[in-house]
Amino acid sequence: MRALLLSLFAPAALLLASTCGWAFKLQPVGGEENPGAISDRQAAGFLRLFTSDVHERITRRAYEQAQVTLPADVMAGVRWNDNPPAVRLAPLFGGCQASDMRRGEQMDCWFSMLRVDRLALETVMRREKSIAPLRSHFGDMQFLHAMAPRAEEPATRTLEKILRWCEFTYAVARGDIGPRVNVHGLRDSPLGLEPQTAAWVASLFGAPEKQLWRVGDIFLARPGDLRLVAFGTLLHLVEDSYSASHVRRETLRAQANACPSYQAADAVVEFHTYAEQDTEKHALCDDPPDWLEVPREGSPVDVIAALVRAYHDGAGWPVVKRILEEDVFRLAERTHGARAGRCFERRAEIPDTEVVRAPPIMLDASCRNEISP
Repeated sequence: MRALLLSLFAPAALLLASTCGWAFKLQPVGGEENPGAISDRQAAGFLRLFTSDVHERITRRAYEQAQVTLPADVMAGVRWNDNPPAVRLAPLFGGCQASDMRRGEQMDCWFSMLRVDRLALETVMRREKSIAPLRSHFGDMQFLHAMAPRAEEPATRTLEKILRWCEFTYAVARGDIGPRVNVHGLRDSPLGLEPQTAAWVASLFGAPEKQLWRVGDIFLARPGDLRLVAFGTLLHLVEDSYSASHVRRETLRAQANACPSYQAADAVVEFHTYAEQDTEKHALCDDPPDWLEVPREGSPVDVIAALVRAYHDGAGWPVVKRILEEDVFRLAERTHGARAGRCFERRAEIPDTEVVRAPPIMLDASCRNEISP
């Protein structure tokens, strides 16, 4: 099954690798691939994002701190943002699935064949208006990873999308919106959501073939507790916001690899966008953060545990919204429009097939200057 999922989703991932957003490393699919067998360093860097379980570890730590038992379906939800079930993309990618091709050759094939220009990207996006990976990693749903879909999008606009999605998923998590609810129909029947939120969520599924989708179709790949899966997807988004690859925050801390290190309450300066990011540099700051390796007071685990406790205690959306607005996503006095981030920009390189290039183990030392607002 893992190999089947990789065959479905890895090609989609590489299709738009120049315009995608990923997450703290997670291993929802694959894992057997040897990145060293892939010659394209951007493709190899992208696949290295599948080689760790950081999201799982963060979630376990938060539940332990909240003194709440971690349900399996919450963990399934944490994985959802990177591997949602509501996508069937295999027919788009038949050209690189020859039976005699090694996996590394397939990955190189996808990456070289499908480096599309922006017009082609927009055409494909209009045709395949499904949930990510095509959209959450590469398009208008990058807010699922606390990232912006395009350069220069104001931080206030990205935050608005994040909060609207969290409102929706928390309503599902509380059972206010059930599995059989038509998502596109929320525009006419908000079911307790703010009308603007309901209309916005409905618009995400406005393509004709998606207008019959129900909430359960979006979140559940197999029978499970929809409410817990939905809460897990919210946790994933929050966890991603504490990766320096995704968000720049005000901080004076840096890790040994020069990646900024955040506290729970550090204000947001800028939401990054994956467009023009270097996949290997992105992956470097998606490694286990220092606050996960060595627990400290005021770390992101504290606020994630607060969300876990609030949900466990049956808190309503106003309580969770306050935590998100005041603690997790508090904006700095001065914010920037979205960009790749100076330390994560992809630079043109002359390919050299004779040189085996090791992935970076730290950002450029000058990136430490990025830790101050």
